[in-house]
Amino acid sequence: MTASFFTLPRGKFLRLIVYMTSFMAFMLFFSCSTTSLQPRPPLSPIIRVGIILDAEEIKFQPDKKMTITPKQGGDRYRSDQNEVWTIRINRASITSSPWRLLLGDFEKKADAKKSTKEFQQKNIQTDIAQEGDELWYGGKLISGSSRYRLYAAQKFATEEQAAAAREANAALASARVVRGSDPLTGELVLISPKGDELAIKDAMRLSGTEFTI
Repeated sequence: MTASFFTLPRGKFLRLIVYMTSFMAFMLFFSCSTTSLQPRPPLSPIIRVGIILDAEEIKFQPDKKMTITPKQGGDRYRSDQNEVWTIRINRASITSSPWRLLLGDFEKKADAKKSTKEFQQKNIQTDIAQEGDELWYGGKLISGSSRYRLYAAQKFATEEQAAAAREANAALASARVVRGSDPLTGELVLISPKGDELAIKDAMRLSGTEFTI
């Protein structure tokens, strides 16, 4: 007759339970350890014309195959060329942007939020804007930078209107009158190591090993 859990001697049954519990604990520990060691996925920023408006071009080297997909759908461009690629600006124009009162410029969002609370206590409504662009690939920063700017919420059509609003409120005395930043428009050209050129309007999104343009 085949033995079962209920016909085993008490000592053997307890040892079996201990072995099974130890095995399950080991597997759970191994599973958690494996999960914690998995690499973090790369960020998914937008590469705008402004990132290379002054530099004219940037270069990067992918570490895997790439797929380039149009935003509106259509044929995909696949490439296994992992040599140095080039992103070049073809032309660009800066869209008109409103005048604003800049209250602070920060490297960390937490610092900008802390300053926001101070102005809210003075009944000043604020906006936090992340400005600049970063190009990440394979979890590494390839080019660019970003910062957090704290603005008074109100926007103005002219520099004079912004200056007058600052003068009218003592809580804004330290603010600077600046042009708010709007996205740049233009055309980027993505050039493969073999010379293939793909025109990109306005922006390109990089997500892991897949570009979306």
